[in-house]
Amino acid sequence: MKHTATLFCSSLLLSAISLTTGLGQQEQRHVWEAMEITLQAEHTYENPYTEVDLWVQLEGPDFDKRVWGFWDGNNVFKVRVAATTPGEWRWRSGANVNDPGLVNKSGRFTAVAWTKKEMEDNPNRRGFVRTNPNAPHGFIYADGTPFFLMADTWWAAFTWRYSLEGKAIPRDYVPDASNWCFEGGVQWLKKHGFNSIAAIASFPNWKRDELDGTIRDSAGVQIRSGWPKAPDGRRIKDMPDEKGQMPFAFPGKSAGKNDLCAN
Repeated sequence: MKHTATLFCSSLLLSAISLTTGLGQQEQRHVWEAMEITLQAEHTYENPYTEVDLWVQLEGPDFDKRVWGFWDGNNVFKVRVAATTPGEWRWRSGANVNDPGLVNKSGRFTAVAWTKKEMEDNPNRRGFVRTNPNAPHGFIYADGTPFFLMADTWWAAFTWRYSLEGKAIPRDYVPDASNWCFEGGVQWLKKHGFNSIAAIASFPNWKRDELDGTIRDSAGVQIRSGWPKAPDGRRIKDMPDEKGQMPFAFPGKSAGKNDLCAN
């Protein structure tokens, strides 16, 4: 699958809406509202992550672009899209494999604008955050409204260390090493005026390999910068694998699901 490994700032307030494909069905969504298009592969692949490239061609007012999708386990593939302007939108799926469940699927939806009150309730409804072309060190929403980035660093936010509980968080929740979870942390940040988190999209699984934690090429360009491993501070620290197996844990917390965050 097409993918990127990058450091990025993720908005805390964006909402994702799941949309299972229903051919010919007309949906109504808001501008900048995230949508998931779900497709079911009919063929079996030994390694869907590397064998299948999936996309939809998304078309709307003054917009015609390919949006790449991803494998979501088993035979499920998804593509996330959002309308950038009000109006009629349509999409058609394609792939690098001839799979009837993935290619030539299509759908339509109508995008409507948020009201002024709705945008006041959630500023992220103004669109994706981008750099300000008139002030490169600043940020703006898609509609030009200034955006002041107030972020906390959660580099490993998309790993087991920030578990998703899927439960309501008490209003008086205060995070500590014994009750930490993703939803609770987000609630805590919002309460204190944060609007973003800084995270690594594809978190690396480093393993101690006796090489220095920091390596530079002949020009002095840093090509490796891993977290130091005690006690010498020069080796790469062991990291958990994709199954959550790890040789270390967050202080006061063990591997696996943490149920202490909710009531």
